[in-house]
Order: sequence, then C-alpha cells, then structure tokens
Amino acid sequence: MSQPNFIVIMTDQHRADHLGCYGNSIIQTPHIDSIAARGIRFEHFYVACPICMPNRIVFMTGRMPSVNGSRHNGIPLDRNAVTFVDLLRHAGYRTALIGKCHLQNMTNKVVPGPSVPLASLSEELRDASRERRVGEEYEAELMHLWRADPNRSFPTPYYGFDTVRLADGHGDQVQGHYTK
Repeated sequence: MSQPNFIVIMTDQHRADHLGCYGNSIIQTPHIDSIAARGIRFEHFYVACPICMPNRIVFMTGRMPSVNGSRHNGIPLDRNAVTFVDLLRHAGYRTALIGKCHLQNMTNKVVPGPSVPLASLSEELRDASRERRVGEEYEAELMHLWRADPNRSFPTPYYGFDTVRLADGHGDQVQGHYTK
C-alpha cells in the first residue's frame, strides 16, 4: 500500500469563520473551500498557545511550550528538536516547506531576561533552557540578512524539511528564499 500524500496549511492570525467553507458568505476563499470539500475539515480545533511562534513550535514538536522551551516569540525552536517532519522524512516522505515558517526569529530583537531577578536561582537556571539559542544556525529566518543578501542559503534539512521556499515576515515586509 502506498503512503498517502498530505498538505498542512497553517495561516497566521486567521479565524475559521473568515473562510467560505466555515460559512462566511462575504470573504471569497474558493481554493481553500475546494480543498476543505475534498479533505478533512475540523469543527473544534484549539491552539496550545495564542502566540504565533510558540504555537507553531507546539504543532511541529507535539510538545507544550513548558516542555519545548519556546514560550514566547523570540525563543526559537532548538535545532536539535525532533519534529513531526523529521519523523515523516525518516519514514521515506519527501518534505517541503513553502511559505512562512517562524520557528526561528524573524527580527534580531533579543528576548529580555526576567525583569525581576530570581535571587534563589543561578543565571543558567532562570530560563527554560540553559543556553540562549543564538548563532548562525538560528539565523535562517532573520529578515535583515535576507535584505542584505537575497541569495544567502542555510543548511537543509531545516527542522526536517528537505526543500524550503521561505517567505519571511508579515504583510508588505515579506522576504524570501529558495533552497533545494
């Protein structure tokens, strides 16, 4: 028996009732409506975290922010984390990312440490991870680097994705990259 193909579509800040397939008669979404008519459409779906980056990381790892260490935007997914995409790749699937990923920072803003010192804890135990996730391996999605060099590259697999066509940023500030 052959393995099924599947596509996961994840939008950002997008309510279900903003789609025709969920009853919106004003907003036109014919392509998504067509996919929904031929696939699975969930009636009850809840996010693990209402913040973009941590919720995407929960989806990719199956682990809550308290376990995966990314509890807020600005804390990237550990490059050593195992994602469901890694598991699919291991099972023989060809994997691809097309669009926004946001498993790493898009800006070079640093998440500040606790505003109130935790006197009873050493510096290395004050956060969910002993080390800040910084360095070249955590710069794949930084928009200012794409602006400086639109042809830059980063190593794949990227969190399990063999092929990456990255669209980075929000609204009219989108940067992009293609790697194979």
